[in-house]
Amino acid sequence: MRNLSIPAPDPDDKEALRAELTAAHAAAREAYRVSTTLVRLLTVIGQPIPPQALIDETLIALSELYTAGVACIVEVVGDQLFVRDACGVSDDDPAFGVGWPSSSWANAAIEARQPIACRCEDEPLVCGLLGDRPASGAIVPLGGNQPSDQLLMLLRSVDQPFTAQDLQVLGAVAGRLQVSLEARRRGVVMERLEQAALELMRHLDQVMNVAPRQLREITDADFAWLATLTNETAVLRAHDGVSTAFTENWPRPIASLPGWSALRAGQPVSTAGGFPGLGDGAPVSVSCVPLTRDGRPTVLLFVGKHGVHGFAPEVVEAIGIFGRHLDAAIVNAKLYRDLGRSEASLRLITDSINDMVAVVDECGVFQYASPSYERQLGLDVEELIGREVVDFVSADDRELVRGALVRVGEESTVEYRVRDASGALVWVETAVRHPAESLTGRLFGTVLSSRVVDERKRLEDELRHRALHDPLTGLANRSLVTERLERLLAEDKRVGVLFCDIDKFKSVNDRLGHEAGDELLQHVTERLLTCIRPRDMLARFGGDEFVVVLDRVGDHDTLRRIADRVLRALDTPITLGREAVRVTVSVGAVLGEGSSTSASAMVRDADAAMYVAKQRGGGDVEVFDAVASHQSLDRLSLASEVVGAAARGELALHYQPSFDLETNGFTVLEALVRWTHPTRGPIPPDKFIPLAEENGAIVGLGQWVLREACQQLARWHRAGARDIGIAVNASVVELQHEGYAKTLLDIIDESGVRRKDIWVEITERGYLYETAIRQIAELRTAGVRFALDDFGMSYSNFSFLKRHAIECLKIDRSLVNDVTDGGTGRSIVAAIMALGSSLQVPVVAEGIETPQQRDALLDLGCRYGQGYLLARPLPADAMTRMIDARVPRAS
Repeated sequence: MRNLSIPAPDPDDKEALRAELTAAHAAAREAYRVSTTLVRLLTVIGQPIPPQALIDETLIALSELYTAGVACIVEVVGDQLFVRDACGVSDDDPAFGVGWPSSSWANAAIEARQPIACRCEDEPLVCGLLGDRPASGAIVPLGGNQPSDQLLMLLRSVDQPFTAQDLQVLGAVAGRLQVSLEARRRGVVMERLEQAALELMRHLDQVMNVAPRQLREITDADFAWLATLTNETAVLRAHDGVSTAFTENWPRPIASLPGWSALRAGQPVSTAGGFPGLGDGAPVSVSCVPLTRDGRPTVLLFVGKHGVHGFAPEVVEAIGIFGRHLDAAIVNAKLYRDLGRSEASLRLITDSINDMVAVVDECGVFQYASPSYERQLGLDVEELIGREVVDFVSADDRELVRGALVRVGEESTVEYRVRDASGALVWVETAVRHPAESLTGRLFGTVLSSRVVDERKRLEDELRHRALHDPLTGLANRSLVTERLERLLAEDKRVGVLFCDIDKFKSVNDRLGHEAGDELLQHVTERLLTCIRPRDMLARFGGDEFVVVLDRVGDHDTLRRIADRVLRALDTPITLGREAVRVTVSVGAVLGEGSSTSASAMVRDADAAMYVAKQRGGGDVEVFDAVASHQSLDRLSLASEVVGAAARGELALHYQPSFDLETNGFTVLEALVRWTHPTRGPIPPDKFIPLAEENGAIVGLGQWVLREACQQLARWHRAGARDIGIAVNASVVELQHEGYAKTLLDIIDESGVRRKDIWVEITERGYLYETAIRQIAELRTAGVRFALDDFGMSYSNFSFLKRHAIECLKIDRSLVNDVTDGGTGRSIVAAIMALGSSLQVPVVAEGIETPQQRDALLDLGCRYGQGYLLARPLPADAMTRMIDARVPRAS
């Protein structure tokens, strides 16, 4: 076999090589800057804060990260740019009111639907903002590939153009920001709808007048109006935000309304471009939703806004929901008007409806009560007459009811508890209508319209509890923890937070099933509750994370003592079914006061400290300090960088043989991935492989390892060493990835090596689901061979060995360490050797580091081994030299 070597560089090319190295370092620094910038921005966007706060914090972060003097969101309306939100623009700038002249940048970005970078010396707008200094800018459409009249604009006073990588990051951030804003705004719309429904019920006598204002608030529209349909005419009934010129165009023929054929069928209609008298000639978008009665439209709800891009579908849906509330309010308003026209009509109607209707005098004494009181509460109507309303009200709610009764001239709705005929307290909701004039010209008393809302209150309480508590354990959730922490910090108390994470919870969940995992979480909850004081709060954040809020903690010693109690509470094993499971937790602790911290900062710092405790092996406590914070951020940064490590050329393969301990020969090499970071240097596999498994990068990483290993194996085979095989490691995450088997076989076949020369090593530390089991079966059928790695240290699942016909067992290095002791360690290795013999598969001992270990293994009949005593993992060129010296060549 010819030796593989790399020719020495030509001395004349040293400067070129040095230039290439400098360029590579610059590219690596730029990639690191771009990735950390993206991580910072996505972290800001992921905060659970209101829409406006999200916009403000994002603009501030963009200004800081890109050294931009101006970071703003602008909207194109006609030939003007209106600033909607900004960092670096004065509040009295005309852009907020009358707008800026439209920029050629803005038009180019909208037309291209992608970010652009420009120099600014010819832009009067930018020169004015940045003091006539050379400047550069970036314009990013907020709609991504979809049409949008809103843009993200960054301007800076240095003549340093935004790079292509900057534009790519800004485009991704703009898309994520838009999605986050839409989700938050949808929540705001739902809240506004709920408030609008209540307000409609409080203003039944002028429901049509308040509706346009509510429509504008719900949809963030510039205009809103209502039209009623009479015969063939549409009549403007109420409006908000429109000009006098607009109102002069009404009434108007129904047939002249845009989209009338669809409206007549009960369908919403959206138009863009213009509407007579609306927007002073500038482009406007209008959406209309009809309210129908008996299949025919009776009222039309219109909303409009500047610009040619219409309202989103969810906004139109919200208008429809509001319309249903409005329709119900119109019906109720008509009902109450009818009730006020005649006392006789009042009695006729109230006797037949389920709502409890009563008339009381100025002292709150019943003058009339409908039969519904007996049907709903079991109260005798005759006995109510002459009694005060508050006689039947819970003592805790009487002042509330008295206040509603004496507010003459005000209509109100109150909820309170009354006692029914059995003495039980029942929740009712009452609309209070104060004296009105009857048809006879005399005033009659205050009208009370009540309904039993016990079930609704129960559901509200249940929903409120669900919103603030974990459904599995009944503990408080993240929202309630934040609320409690903010309240304690506002009182300027010393507060402690413990962030607890169950160590290796996933292995229990995978091995025993999710039901057992849920049961384990409930047992842990019971144990943790015994550790805290009555005034403290225990919460579950989801998964295996628990948080303890400690009220009034004196010092760090007290904080640590409570954290140690948490550790000791789990000393006793927990029984799940017939199995006793030993559980430990990693605890991060932090102490804070209201004047120096915030709720989110305390939870973040406790989480960071917990990761430090977990990195020490778990079952430990770490009190937060600056080191913990740095390590947490460092871990986040490393997790993002591992994604592109292969593409950046930072990965390499080393190869470690498995030896025949008797002949010192070898035929199988294990491919081991190594990562050399451009600034951090070598990153240990036990640090970056778990990160790759967490964020899914392990799938692409595993494919790169297999492709590189197969190509190297093909080179060795062509050079004559055709008896050599390669082993690659596969994680559970890869095996559960649909299509893993096909991808692996395609890579093997493309390289030209034989499938039987490839070994896949799987660890028994991960539970295999059906997807993974199918992948293994497909690969075994295709000829790929499997070895069970780290055997003896986890499940030791013998049924798995039988089901999948494993062709090799690799004894975990921790067992090999004890093989020379002559005690339990040696006995366990002997048992594994016996198991391998009965299954007729070879057994390989991992981690052989001393001659004594090798001799003890040979004495037990273990013929094959791997470890530093025999050979360390070597790069491909060094491995080639070892193959030349040791492996016989095939003829």
